[in-house]
Amino acid sequence: MNDLELPPRRELPPELRAKMLTDLRRGMLDERRSRVKPLAAVAAAVLLFGGVAAGVHALRDEPEPVSPAIPPGLHLDKPLAERTLDRCWNALRAEKKTGSYPKRSLWVPVFTKTDMGVTVVAARANGKPLFCEASSISVTLSDPNAELKAPAIALYTKGRVAAGVADPAWVKVKLGLGPKERPGVETIGEAELGDGLFVIFSGARLENHAASLRMWRTEPAEGPKLEVSLPPPMTSVADHLTRADRTSADGRFLGDCLRDAGADMPDADTFEPGAKMTLKIPTPANPSASILNLMVGRNDSWFLACTTQPDGPLWNKPMEIADRPVTARFLGPSSSTESTHPAECVGGVVPREAAGVTVTMPGFPAVPAEVANGTFVAALSEEMQAVAQIGSMTFKVTDAAGGVLYEGPAL
Repeated sequence: MNDLELPPRRELPPELRAKMLTDLRRGMLDERRSRVKPLAAVAAAVLLFGGVAAGVHALRDEPEPVSPAIPPGLHLDKPLAERTLDRCWNALRAEKKTGSYPKRSLWVPVFTKTDMGVTVVAARANGKPLFCEASSISVTLSDPNAELKAPAIALYTKGRVAAGVADPAWVKVKLGLGPKERPGVETIGEAELGDGLFVIFSGARLENHAASLRMWRTEPAEGPKLEVSLPPPMTSVADHLTRADRTSADGRFLGDCLRDAGADMPDADTFEPGAKMTLKIPTPANPSASILNLMVGRNDSWFLACTTQPDGPLWNKPMEIADRPVTARFLGPSSSTESTHPAECVGGVVPREAAGVTVTMPGFPAVPAEVANGTFVAALSEEMQAVAQIGSMTFKVTDAAGGVLYEGPAL
């Protein structure tokens, strides 16, 4: 006997050992099976709850929104559309106006249209037409509860957007604007059209004109011109308010120039004053020479220029800032809206730490530029203008210590 007074250890007979192992394995298997049953029951309950929830959803008359097929020739950037609609919904929530709109889950985008940093989403909210315009600082929404009978304008904005409803059978819609005493004398352009919704960037303030719509049921037959009225003011919310300097002398110059030039776009107040240059250029009002002041303005995504002249201010429409050290275009009174048309100046955007820029063309000496706030502008001689191409120019960008930040083409 040992200290515990236990009997000596003995080996089990082989047949008894085998039976005990078999019983042990069977018990472990039964235990695993018993664990599976509760999990299966939980899964069945989840499926049942899902079915009940779907039934409740249907009883509440809130059908799951179904995205319509994208109309031919139109574009739907789904991620951009959802982000834009989220911004519009959040703006409504901040203004405590969500009760006047269908739930966000029922907003279904149909197509998107973007121009100069402004995005418009044509959508349906619980089946009703809804338009949402978003710029970098604000959003504007149409009223989905408005009684609209095609053709009708549902949205017009400072972004010069016109959007509305059309007969789904129409194949083309054009917008006409003109003086209120002679409506529709000027055709602005053709709208994007699909699913009975249309969007057009009109390029003009609709409230200052009489508006008309002309539609085509078949090509090329032209339909009648229909005068349309404008809806009440839209819901507009400045949700990303980042206004630029308008108190300094340069800030006031740019703000006043853009306003007087008719550059009434939703983001006009976000353009910061930049490089400025005084030019002496012959004009019809003064063939010898007129004094013109040109300033470059920029925000985080776009740049433009505005010039004061005897005939009134003129602005060069915005150009998107590219992801490269230098973004450049021709600027000045002779420049068209196309950035490739040679003009009195070349200018654009450089890194904000830039203190100096020189512009070189083959066969001509380097031209120093005015530089400020990450922008530059350089005057071109008449000889340079005659052969100037942005792609043939070399831009040398230096910092305050004279170090070269970049030297090369803009393209």
